[in-house]
Amino acid sequence: MFSYAHELAHLTLRDDSVCLTRSNDGIEGFCNRVAAALLMPQAAFRNAVTEKVRGRVSTVEDAKKIRNYFRVSIQAAAIRAETLGLAPATLYQQVLAEADKKIPGGRYTPGTERTKPRIRVDQYGWSFVSSVLDAEESGTLKRSQVLDLLKLSDKELETARGLAMEGAVG
Repeated sequence: MFSYAHELAHLTLRDDSVCLTRSNDGIEGFCNRVAAALLMPQAAFRNAVTEKVRGRVSTVEDAKKIRNYFRVSIQAAAIRAETLGLAPATLYQQVLAEADKKIPGGRYTPGTERTKPRIRVDQYGWSFVSSVLDAEESGTLKRSQVLDLLKLSDKELETARGLAMEGAVG
């Protein structure tokens, strides 16, 4: 939902670019703040912060609690907290750094490989991937635009389609 609201803000600005960036500056930052405000109204957000983390989103763990409450991404929760002055100005960057950390170890389980299509569906969400594929089917987007948006090859796109369909069913 955050991505849809973010892109709606771009369209409202008559900026027809599709953003696949984690930047929180300039127009991207504005669109992020609009999306966060739509998903987490100020009064509800302030109440949740008071109730869940004693009035301040000070850490990544606090942001996770707020994320879970509103069912949004941790990045969206951090952006909203920063915007309302309920978090340090560095929280969003801390959240990004935490997301970039690789988890050591683990076990290999066949069928759970982190292929490019799986990464894209995890990154953008099955709903967004399905919407892009639907846009191709309806003629709104060309195949080359879909491949460009999702950064996939033709073969990878078919795998991503299957994964997105699994997500819609699951």
